[in-house]
Amino acid sequence: MDLVIHLDRLTTMQRAAVLDLVDDIYTSQSRAAEEPPTDTRTPEEAFVPNDGALAAAIGASTPPSADTAPSGASPSTVTIGGVSIKVDKTGLPWDQRIHAANQTLNKDGTWRARRGLNDEGLTKRIEAELRNAMKAPAAAVPPPPLALVPPPAPAPAPAVPLPPVASADIPASVPQPPAPAVQGEGPPTTFPEFARWFTGQAQAGKLTNTLLLSTLNAFGLDSLPALATRPDLVPSVYTTLMTLVPA
Repeated sequence: MDLVIHLDRLTTMQRAAVLDLVDDIYTSQSRAAEEPPTDTRTPEEAFVPNDGALAAAIGASTPPSADTAPSGASPSTVTIGGVSIKVDKTGLPWDQRIHAANQTLNKDGTWRARRGLNDEGLTKRIEAELRNAMKAPAAAVPPPPLALVPPPAPAPAPAVPLPPVASADIPASVPQPPAPAVQGEGPPTTFPEFARWFTGQAQAGKLTNTLLLSTLNAFGLDSLPALATRPDLVPSVYTTLMTLVPA
C-alpha cells in the first residue's frame, strides 16, 4: 500500500509529528535488516503505519484554531453623541482595515482579524487610533437659535393719482426671465458626505491635508479614518473647517 503525505498542506506541528513517525519507521527497518528476521512479513508490511495511526498523530498535534471556533459572544453597542457604535469586549470599535468584514467576534469576545492580515505593527497602530478616537469628548450640542420677531410693517402710503397717459405712449412690457434657483447642499452629517465635501474643497485648492489633520487633532482624532468611528463629530469638524475656507 502506498501512502502519500503532502507536507506543504500541514502545519508546523503536523509536519513535525509526521517526520518523527517516518524516522521511527526507517530506524525500525534498519534494525530489522541487521537482526535475523523473526516473522515472515516483509519490512514494508511490518512497518507501514495504517491510516488511523497517522490520522491520530496528526490530529493530536493540531491545536484548536480561534478562527474556526464558534463565537460565543456578539458585539455590544455604545452611544456617543446620539450615534450608536458597535464595540467588542475590550471596547474597541470595528474597523474594516483590520477586522473581518462580517463583523464577527472570536470566542474570547474580541473582533476577528481580517483574513490575510499578518502585519502586527499595522494592527497595533490602528487599534491605538481607534481607542484614542473613542476617548475624544462628544460634540457639544448647540442651543436652538432664538426666534426673531419681525418688526411691524409700516402703514401704506396714501395712493397718489397719476395723470392719464395716452395708450400710444405706453411701451409694451417685456417679461423678465425668472432668477435661476440656487442649488446648494446642506452641511455633511455622515462620514461619507464629509469625505466627498473635503475632496471637493481640496481639489479646488481651498483646504489641505495638513489643515484637516490639525483640525482632527483638536477633536482628539489622529487621522481621517478615525473620524469614521466618531460620526457624532462630523458636524463640528465641518463647522470648524468652514471658518478656515477662504472666501
